[in-house]
Amino acid sequence: MGDSSQPVWPELAAVLDDIASLKLNLDDRLSLQTCWTDLEKGWRVSVERRHTHNAGLGLFAQEKLVKAQILRRHMLGKDLVQFQSKEDRCTFMNRFPSDSQESVCTYIADYTFGLKCGEEGDVFYGLFFPGCGPNHFPQGNSCLQFHYSSDGQIVGIDHVALNEIGSGEEITGDYRPLGEAPTWLVNWHGEYCPKLELTFPGTNHYVS
Repeated sequence: MGDSSQPVWPELAAVLDDIASLKLNLDDRLSLQTCWTDLEKGWRVSVERRHTHNAGLGLFAQEKLVKAQILRRHMLGKDLVQFQSKEDRCTFMNRFPSDSQESVCTYIADYTFGLKCGEEGDVFYGLFFPGCGPNHFPQGNSCLQFHYSSDGQIVGIDHVALNEIGSGEEITGDYRPLGEAPTWLVNWHGEYCPKLELTFPGTNHYVS
């Protein structure tokens, strides 16, 4: 299977085909996570997922984590999807059977994020598949950072500890740096799932 520095993960198309053929309910996030090992999903530390009393599924450390430690490495074309337009979203949705579209919409709304890249204000909009899991907390103890190739291209995103995290402690993240939702995402949201909340500030009840 490989070591923790070289996670084994099939091509994204194969992953999506597997999900579609198994007809899994994307609303069952815990079962979705168990379809692959944490090593296959790029995790470099031991974590546990369990339901919380007020925020759905939560992510918890199963070992002591140190500041700046890479917790998980997401790679483009493997467990990281980049969205640049409404059409990209529709392409992603169309990989799934028609009877699961409502679940796919909910998944997209729950897991889409933005991350500023460079000094020009450009933003990378993406989706983790399967999701990463940290719930929002203003003083989050983890964050996302770009992983670059040797020639400076974005090839992935690292999930990194901001400070020491104790074993059994929930791993959280501050959603406020996501910034504003892009216009194409707002338009997609209004057309496909206006009753759902996005993760961006001002589009939900938990991030202002």
